[in-house]
Amino acid sequence: MNIVINSSLDYIEQNLKTDITADELAIIANYSVSHFCRLFAQTMDTTVASYIVKRRLDHALDEIASGRKAIGVVLEYGFYTYAGFYKAFVKMYGYSPKKYLSIHKKSEVLIVQSEKDIRTILENWNIPDGLKIEDVSTRNWKTGEIDWQMWKIGDEYYLKTKERSVMVRNIKVAKALQNEGLASEFLPIPTIKGSDYLDGKQLFILTKRVGEPHITRPLSTEELASMVFNQDRDKYAYKCGQAIAKIHRE
Repeated sequence: MNIVINSSLDYIEQNLKTDITADELAIIANYSVSHFCRLFAQTMDTTVASYIVKRRLDHALDEIASGRKAIGVVLEYGFYTYAGFYKAFVKMYGYSPKKYLSIHKKSEVLIVQSEKDIRTILENWNIPDGLKIEDVSTRNWKTGEIDWQMWKIGDEYYLKTKERSVMVRNIKVAKALQNEGLASEFLPIPTIKGSDYLDGKQLFILTKRVGEPHITRPLSTEELASMVFNQDRDKYAYKCGQAIAKIHRE
């Protein structure tokens, strides 16, 4: 991808809650507005304005699906009312946000099949090449179906994917726990572009192992409680509750 457009996409992603214009992006790129817009359309197969709206819609929907109040989210992303967000969403995708989530969740399949796929995904993070990859996916004990698709990367990292709404919700909880000084196996490592996750047909996050050096798997809440508070699980649960309550008040 053209390096100028790639930088512009990064800038857009980091400033979706502000008023971004093609003029602003052209100035940053040191191009005329007409030349920048033409280059953007040729590279992305859409206009600057349409791309920005789509990314705002996508991010807003992810946050709503994670449990935040819809009106607060849509205002943050520049929509004056929920009705305005709803209308823009239907125009972009052809159906309502609720139906989109329903269809997307049902059609979201586990598409990663090979080590080559995983290594291609890992190129989006600044980690050493050639680390050993081990499938450590978990399965539902009742149905036997894959619950979390997950890979251990070397001795330090985990690559994870699940339904989009679950992933976004878990990221928010992990960050809330971090603000309370608690460890979380779901705290994302930023991608090279600075995003919490890699977004595409599936949503992927990369996390670091939580625990002592001898622990080579994700830890349960009880295990984290034992480590962080020397087995004071009530204290851990209380602080978890505080963190999650703050999310629901947003």
